[in-house]
Amino acid sequence: MDAQYFVRKVEQCPECNGEGVYYNPEWAELNEEHAHRCRNAAIDDRFAEFDKMVREKWPYGEPPEELQCCECEGTGKIETWVSLKDALRELGVSLHPPDWEEQLDGWARLVTR
Repeated sequence: MDAQYFVRKVEQCPECNGEGVYYNPEWAELNEEHAHRCRNAAIDDRFAEFDKMVREKWPYGEPPEELQCCECEGTGKIETWVSLKDALRELGVSLHPPDWEEQLDGWARLVTR
């Protein structure tokens, strides 16, 4: 039986870019709506309108501005198991013996006879 070896690969989470959290989309929606509603309002009116919009949208308390990434569970890293052979190949390590070229030439001569 051939043995198989695996190594743990740890890399930055592609969903949150290693932050472990992402900006809550509900806040992005509110900010966009606020910008649309208040584009011509005075600065003091903008602040008052934003506070009003927040209370309307979330009368029982505001949600967090950031949410934990579901992909990496807030760690910012993704861990997977990969075969040792694939890991070495990905790292650019040769899987062939140092005299590989000589062996290859010998095999090529045998095949072409």
